[in-house]
Amino acid sequence: MSDAVKLHNFIVFAPDKEGVDRQPFRPEHLQRILEFHATGVLKYGGMMTTPESITSGEEKLIGSLVIIQGESLGAVRKIIEDDVYYRSGIWDPERLVILPFVLGLPWAGIHD
Repeated sequence: MSDAVKLHNFIVFAPDKEGVDRQPFRPEHLQRILEFHATGVLKYGGMMTTPESITSGEEKLIGSLVIIQGESLGAVRKIIEDDVYYRSGIWDPERLVILPFVLGLPWAGIHD
């Protein structure tokens, strides 16, 4: 019997509160995100923008979307709640969504 911890993928949808400025907190956020990526905890991540950002040429950031690997929903929630964007009130805790996520094509190794 293996003592290895089973890890699961979780999708995190972290919308920003209206009218917040991420810039002062970005360096600390990025440092932490890069550490999680280096250890394999953070699989994918990025910023969400408004649909108008595509045509206006000006990115208006409205939140973050990441895939994190963790033991449990609670463990992933702790990662998110310890992030400077959460602690500083950038991400809206009322609209935060963390759900288990099963990777599909092409990452699952399934080919047509």
